[in-house]
Amino acid sequence: MGRALALMGEGGDKIKARLEFRNIVGKDLPIKELMAVTKREGTGIKIIENKGYEAWIEAKGSDLTKVLPRLILTRRAFDEKGREIYRRRRFLFNDPKAPHLDVEIAMLMVNLAGLGRGDRALDPFSGFNTIGMVGKVLGIDVISMDISNETQAEIRGDATIMPFRGRAFDAVVTDPPFNRIHTVNSRLDNIYYSLIREAEEAIKPGGRVVLIYPSYLSEYVEDAIMESNMNIHAFGAQYMNDAFSRFIVTLVLA
Repeated sequence: MGRALALMGEGGDKIKARLEFRNIVGKDLPIKELMAVTKREGTGIKIIENKGYEAWIEAKGSDLTKVLPRLILTRRAFDEKGREIYRRRRFLFNDPKAPHLDVEIAMLMVNLAGLGRGDRALDPFSGFNTIGMVGKVLGIDVISMDISNETQAEIRGDATIMPFRGRAFDAVVTDPPFNRIHTVNSRLDNIYYSLIREAEEAIKPGGRVVLIYPSYLSEYVEDAIMESNMNIHAFGAQYMNDAFSRFIVTLVLA
């Protein structure tokens, strides 16, 4: 399918395509993911119309070949005649032996952070380093940190008191603990509050923080965001079951 996209865009010709999005985290994140990756890759994809779980775009086939395979939330693409020109195929898989962040959610978070080859990111709750693995595939330098000795982190450190200053990172991308034993002697609401405060100091101006938090901590996380100098850029919900959901939020430092 990638070859079909490239051929349709040969010679600088642009095509119009209809994208079909996946309905797994709400209507906001698919288009925000597309925009973030499009901007980072320097492509000229133009969004003509965005409605619900589909969008019409205009772009060179070569640009589509570069961007679409990286997107987690774009399922398929069709040309103006309704012919399928792209179908998403999974190329990263979870390790069934290790409990960790789902690799596709990790990829989505990296995309929302607007990261690309040569960028530098921090994951202060790295666990089994899923975000770092995704970063390696994309040529992103992800520094993994965790306080637990049972993780695969490069650095042992407390995310509530990070050893980084000087705005050294393009983004902080992380999945903090929410329902497991944590070795930091602190309540979960304090962990999230401190994380947002510390992450703000670690990223460059215009940098992004992408994190996941449980619905029952919404009030605390939203208060922490309001007290920061960061703005909400994208927001989505991941429904786990009837009683529990998680939110994926992207913050941008003003």
